[in-house]
Amino acid sequence: MAKRNAQRTGALALVFMLAGCMVGPDYKKPDTWSPSQWQRAADKDTSQLLSVPTTQAPDPQWWAIFNDPELTSLEKRLADQNLDVQQATEQFAVSRGQLLLAGRSGFQISLLRAHIVGHSIAVSNCSAL
Repeated sequence: MAKRNAQRTGALALVFMLAGCMVGPDYKKPDTWSPSQWQRAADKDTSQLLSVPTTQAPDPQWWAIFNDPELTSLEKRLADQNLDVQQATEQFAVSRGQLLLAGRSGFQISLLRAHIVGHSIAVSNCSAL
């Protein structure tokens, strides 16, 4: 019984494979076009293709020129979920707090500990004098 099923399955697979190879009686080769001669980049004027250095910084909200609400929402989600930028922002705020404390304490030797919890920063000053 198993041998008979294997033969039927093999025959059926062969029929499908042969049917997939048939093109049909009304097949005609498609017309293709290709240029008679190819141009090389050296033959063209490439002065218009070169990039030009600029001193102007790129627009930080470059996606706004497309006026696409979906792209805007994606960029907003990306900015909200970018942990590297959030960490850098938090570290920058901590360093500013440390700088302010060092300036106010008359350059005392201080041990500053910063505790970053969520988005809040608590800085404690422990003077060592």
